[in-house]
Amino acid sequence: MTSVLNVFQYILDLGSNVMLPIVIFILGLLVREKPGRALKSGILVGAGFTMISLLLGNFIDALTPAANAMVERTGIQLSIVDAGWGVAATVAFASRFGLLVIPLCFAINLIMLALRWTKTFNVDIWNFWYIAFVGAIVEFVTGQFWIAVVACIILYALCLVGADLTQKRLEEYTGIPGVSYTTAPILGQMIFAKVMNKILDTLFPRLKNVKLSHDDLQKRFGVFGEPVLIGAVMGLLLGFLAGHELSDTLQLAMTTAATLHVFPRIINVLMEGLVPLSEAAKKYFNERFQGREIYIGIDWIALLQPIHMTFNILLIPIALLLAFILPGNKVLPLGELGGLFAFVFVITPFTKDDIIRTLIMGTILLAMSFYVTGWMAPAITNTAVQAGFQLPEGAVQITSLFKGCNLSTGALFGIAQAIKKFIIGG
Repeated sequence: MTSVLNVFQYILDLGSNVMLPIVIFILGLLVREKPGRALKSGILVGAGFTMISLLLGNFIDALTPAANAMVERTGIQLSIVDAGWGVAATVAFASRFGLLVIPLCFAINLIMLALRWTKTFNVDIWNFWYIAFVGAIVEFVTGQFWIAVVACIILYALCLVGADLTQKRLEEYTGIPGVSYTTAPILGQMIFAKVMNKILDTLFPRLKNVKLSHDDLQKRFGVFGEPVLIGAVMGLLLGFLAGHELSDTLQLAMTTAATLHVFPRIINVLMEGLVPLSEAAKKYFNERFQGREIYIGIDWIALLQPIHMTFNILLIPIALLLAFILPGNKVLPLGELGGLFAFVFVITPFTKDDIIRTLIMGTILLAMSFYVTGWMAPAITNTAVQAGFQLPEGAVQITSLFKGCNLSTGALFGIAQAIKKFIIGG
């Protein structure tokens, strides 16, 4: 048993950019793709995700000091510190669910495929940490391992269902055929986006006639509406708001410009690796399963577009303003300020990249997240401390603001609280 757990831990430690190419290569062989083509597909996908990780890491590293400087300039003093998604991953992998989650999720996926409850075969092993996180939190709240396992099963089943329901829209958005996206926030953000679209159309019918996207900006302003120049201008603005020196502001401007310009080219590398696999898988399943359609579940990062980097910059001052004005808020936004694109990455396909509509929805979802993560903070803090996480200086509690935009996690946490109160007692 120990050797099996060690194998799973080793797989997790490889990281998604190494692990995914291996899985893609094996999957390619299983669907009768030629070994050379399967190997090329795997390496191209790994190269694409590596480049995205490097680009995002550089972008977040550039944004974070500016965002932190803005926090300091506002003088916000709040008792719950947003420590970023890393604290949730720490809780997930340090718990016993960190290793249990891989065989559990594969078993659920195979059962649902066999029963035709899903069309997605998920290879995004790295993001199983979302499921493990829920297991750790629910076990802490209820004190019952079996309830936590049930919560993991429910959440992962919802991830697969959400992947199926969003596949067509997201394929149209990214242009990557035959894949779906299984990350936990997908289903909740899709439902949120659809509901909010209807609400906005009902309350503000004229909003339908007002559309502003990157393409619209380029049509109206020519070269000055191109992503590379938009990124430079927004970097300059953010550096000014952060009180940066001129040299730091210019560096930030160049980083944001480069990010918005290079991102589409990296997505093309991903497509070059995924399209042959998708075609081989489609042919294989058509021949053996009477035309049954099967999707390959991959990491949500492949959804990202230059517009998401723009929204990240726009949402930073909005997040700080919300921290000030939301009644009863105790959460200090900090760790997630460099990755606020996570709050709109599923919304944009449903708003067709409309900047105004997406900003409205992103702001509302962000506001909800302050309350949800503040509510979850005691449980996250205690499980993180047990996992060896060190609290930031001056923090009474910690949380992860991003977990609040994962509406499924919030719902399961609420159910766990109700079970503890009304069934278990205490």
